[in-house]
Amino acid sequence: MDVSKKYVAVGILCFINLINYIDRFAVAGVLPDIKDYYSLSNAQGGLLQTAFIFSYIFMVPIFGLLADRYSRKKLMAMGLLFWFIIIYLGSFIPRECGNLFIFLRAMVGIGEASYSTIAPTIIADLFYGSYRTKLLGSYFFAIPVGSTLGYVVGDFLAKTLGSWKYALRLTPLLGFISVFLMLLYLEEPPRGQFIGVKYSERNNFKVNLSFLSKFPSYIWSTLFFTFLCFTTHSLLWITPLFIQAIFKFRDVHVHQRSLTKAQSMIESNSALHDKAYNLCRQFLSGSWKDIKEDELVFHSISGGLSNSLYRCSLPSTHTPLCGEPSQVLLRMYGQLHSDDPSQNINKMTESVIFMMLSERKLGPKLYGIFPEGRLEEYIPAQALTCEQLRDPVISATIAHKLSHVHQLDVPINKEPTWLFDTIHLWLDSIHKIDVKMIKKDYQNLVKELIEFPYEEEITWLRNFLSSIESPVVFCHNDLQEGNILLPTKQTKSRLSSGSKNQLTKSLLEPNLIFIDFEYCAYNYRGHDIANHFNEWTMDYSAPEFPHFYYNPQDYPSETQRRFFVKEYIKAIDKSNLNPEIDTEDHILREAEIFTLASHFLWILWSIDHGYSSKIAFGYWEYGQLRLKNYLDKKRELIDLREKGLL
Repeated sequence: MDVSKKYVAVGILCFINLINYIDRFAVAGVLPDIKDYYSLSNAQGGLLQTAFIFSYIFMVPIFGLLADRYSRKKLMAMGLLFWFIIIYLGSFIPRECGNLFIFLRAMVGIGEASYSTIAPTIIADLFYGSYRTKLLGSYFFAIPVGSTLGYVVGDFLAKTLGSWKYALRLTPLLGFISVFLMLLYLEEPPRGQFIGVKYSERNNFKVNLSFLSKFPSYIWSTLFFTFLCFTTHSLLWITPLFIQAIFKFRDVHVHQRSLTKAQSMIESNSALHDKAYNLCRQFLSGSWKDIKEDELVFHSISGGLSNSLYRCSLPSTHTPLCGEPSQVLLRMYGQLHSDDPSQNINKMTESVIFMMLSERKLGPKLYGIFPEGRLEEYIPAQALTCEQLRDPVISATIAHKLSHVHQLDVPINKEPTWLFDTIHLWLDSIHKIDVKMIKKDYQNLVKELIEFPYEEEITWLRNFLSSIESPVVFCHNDLQEGNILLPTKQTKSRLSSGSKNQLTKSLLEPNLIFIDFEYCAYNYRGHDIANHFNEWTMDYSAPEFPHFYYNPQDYPSETQRRFFVKEYIKAIDKSNLNPEIDTEDHILREAEIFTLASHFLWILWSIDHGYSSKIAFGYWEYGQLRLKNYLDKKRELIDLREKGLL
């Protein structure tokens, strides 16, 4: 065999070994997503690796025996093809078949055993001396490199393409190519051609074991390497879950200072689990009536002073019987038990709004309402990003949806009192702030914020807003990217095909969902649109404090604003269209003027929450930014009005 062909053959074998470990640890990298998808417990999640290892351990000596007697190249090819087919099929297993997914991961061990057992022997038979050592070293170096890449590649594919399943689909595709190359370039060398001992194909298996037992160093190194692999693979498998748990623990307990409080939270979660079980049985039918209390899959999603969110799921052993959901969202009102009757009224109003939007398919489905909260549809989706807000197709769809929301007739107070009532509510709480209770690093900033003459400014703002006629409509009042969901990645992936109009009307609109109706109320149309435009510049995905990015360059251009308003007008019922105020120019002017109201509202929100909230967010920094934006915009608009341009 030509030397250059030998190196090509070794390169292919090394590449396949790299794929091997990328696949193995890509699963570990997306294990939290797999557990959520199949509603697996931690033990079942660990069983994925255990099942694989046991089949691998069982098949390794079998393939070693076969490789001594039959064509190693053919054995590897068959094993690899089996391996890659099983991996690929595993990525299509539906969520109710978690046990089948575990079984297929066990079958993967068969394919891997065929390759990892045979490939090193071929390299050993292609080269000798120091060349053999170096090339075997290169082959085994693929183990740490592939293991590391497995986490990175798996997580990257899952996040980029929107599903953990894509993390399992890359290696099979690369694998089929590598098998073809192996069959093309690898010529199987004679067994043991460089060891100086005549090879016998038919050595008895017991004779071989007896021969190896005469070398204590071989036995001890094999045992210790086995223990090492068991330990390291166990740690590597659970590391993503462990790190995730650490960050969740940190986020949940960042404001907790004692073991007593932590214990209280544990007891509270246990009580919530029991309550969730009873609520699901009361409001949901079918399989929910059959599960036992300890079978309910219960996960905390987020928590805070306003609401706590939990995902309740049927176990993998139960499937829906009569159209009932397999998982729901449990929302618990954090501040319901208050002496302030307005809290109860606000929650009642929010539930009415939620029900109406649900019936009109403008929000998640509602499954049940109870005094402390409600059961909602759980939507496995990701919130939009600021970048997606700028996508013309998505922006047009948001405009359509918002127009439909504005035309709703909701049985709540229809006077436009919400804006200034809320401003006064937060202003009253600001008057009670004791600056001495604020961290010293923030005291000067807080003084600057709370000493601003808000009462005088409110009088001026009321007068300025009255200069434009803006219809009173039912408004969302907080339409930022985090409150807009697009449930399926399949929908988003199809944005690249088809015409823009087809996508807007028939594809995106039925799937785009508005959430978080905490601030919904009758308000001025201009405020809702202006606030949405302002949110184009605010990115709340920052992992580091203050947990937001401000990107003023992303504020929609006049062309983008006009496009949004044009799509908004298209969705207005023609019988309700007012030719005087439902025009592009007039709505754009409304939004321009009400930009001030948007900034002013969130200044006061920031100060109120900066003093009272325990959530890790840069409220003071956010309030300072919105105050600066307010004053800059105020100067700009006054200048335009004096020039007769507004």
